[in-house]
Amino acid sequence: GEVRITDEFYKPLKEGEELSALSADGIVLLTYNFKSEQPHLQFETLSVVNYFISRYSNFLNDSNPALIK
Repeated sequence: GEVRITDEFYKPLKEGEELSALSADGIVLLTYNFKSEQPHLQFETLSVVNYFISRYSNFLNDSNPALIK
Protein backbone atom coordinates (compact mmCIF):
# COMPACT_ATOMS: atom_id res chain seq x y z
CA GLY A 1 0.00 0.00 0.00
CA GLU A 2 0.87 3.65 0.03
CA VAL A 3 1.54 3.67 3.77
CA ARG A 4 2.54 1.02 6.28
CA ILE A 5 -0.43 0.58 8.59
CA THR A 6 1.83 0.59 11.65
CA ASP A 7 2.80 4.18 10.79
CA GLU A 8 -0.74 5.26 11.74
CA PHE A 9 -2.51 2.44 13.61
CA TYR A 10 -0.71 0.10 15.97
CA LYS A 11 -0.47 -1.39 19.39
CA PRO A 12 2.87 -1.55 21.17
CA LEU A 13 4.23 -5.00 21.97
CA LYS A 14 6.28 -5.15 25.14
CA GLU A 15 8.64 -7.72 26.56
CA GLY A 16 8.79 -6.90 30.23
CA GLU A 17 9.28 -3.14 30.37
CA GLU A 18 10.91 -2.85 26.91
CA LEU A 19 9.06 -1.93 23.72
CA SER A 20 9.86 -4.77 21.33
CA ALA A 21 7.74 -3.92 18.27
CA LEU A 22 4.69 -2.19 16.85
CA SER A 23 1.96 -4.43 15.52
CA ALA A 24 -1.31 -4.00 13.64
CA ASP A 25 -2.44 -7.53 14.53
CA GLY A 26 -5.86 -7.46 16.12
CA ILE A 27 -6.86 -4.05 14.74
CA VAL A 28 -10.36 -4.39 13.30
CA LEU A 29 -12.43 -2.30 10.89
CA LEU A 30 -16.08 -2.68 11.82
CA THR A 31 -19.12 -1.62 9.81
CA TYR A 32 -22.81 -1.68 10.67
CA ASN A 33 -25.95 -1.92 8.58
CA PHE A 34 -28.09 1.13 9.40
CA LYS A 35 -30.17 0.96 6.24
CA SER A 36 -33.44 1.30 8.17
CA GLU A 37 -32.26 4.49 9.93
CA GLN A 38 -30.23 6.10 7.10
CA PRO A 39 -31.07 4.49 3.74
CA HIS A 40 -29.38 7.27 1.76
CA LEU A 41 -26.04 6.48 3.46
CA GLN A 42 -26.18 2.69 3.23
CA PHE A 43 -23.15 2.38 0.92
CA GLU A 44 -20.88 5.00 2.51
CA THR A 45 -19.03 2.30 4.45
CA LEU A 46 -17.89 0.73 1.16
CA SER A 47 -15.94 3.90 0.38
CA VAL A 48 -14.26 3.78 3.78
CA VAL A 49 -13.37 0.09 3.45
CA ASN A 50 -12.02 0.70 -0.06
CA TYR A 51 -9.91 3.60 1.25
CA PHE A 52 -8.32 1.44 3.95
CA ILE A 53 -7.66 -1.45 1.55
CA SER A 54 -6.07 0.77 -1.10
CA ARG A 55 -4.06 2.87 1.38
CA TYR A 56 -2.66 0.11 3.60
CA SER A 57 -2.44 -2.95 1.36
CA ASN A 58 -1.64 -4.04 -2.17
CA PHE A 59 -4.65 -6.35 -2.41
CA LEU A 60 -6.30 -4.33 -5.18
CA ASN A 61 -3.16 -3.98 -7.32
CA ASP A 62 -3.25 -5.46 -10.83
CA SER A 63 -0.32 -7.69 -9.88
CA ASN A 64 -2.29 -9.42 -7.12
CA PRO A 65 -2.63 -13.12 -8.14
CA ALA A 66 -5.89 -13.41 -6.20
CA LEU A 67 -7.54 -11.01 -8.65
CA ILE A 68 -6.20 -12.59 -11.86
CA LYS A 69 -8.81 -14.73 -13.57
